[in-house]
Amino acid sequence: MELGDLEVLRQLRFYLRLSYPLRIAATASGYVGRYPDLPGCVCRDSDLQRLQEQLDRARQDWITQRILADAPIPMPNSHTAAEPYVRGRRAPARKARSATAERRQSRTLA
Repeated sequence: MELGDLEVLRQLRFYLRLSYPLRIAATASGYVGRYPDLPGCVCRDSDLQRLQEQLDRARQDWITQRILADAPIPMPNSHTAAEPYVRGRRAPARKARSATAERRQSRTLA
């Protein structure tokens, strides 16, 4: 294995450990599932168990392709954040909540 391959595996392992929100809806022909943070990562199946397996594979493939293309990968829940693509730092929504909490705490201590 080359150094580049190890880096791809490291990044893949990191992103696969993250808990991306999953939306599953029942349809007339079965189920449809999607990851809102991963555009285009959608699967359909008549069986819920098979759908989950397909979604797991699709998420892994989606993330792998983004890593290989050196494209940004959204963090979980970024579909609700002001800045969806964040690399190497906390998501903006968390920063805003932290700053608000710090202001509240400083007011109560004063």
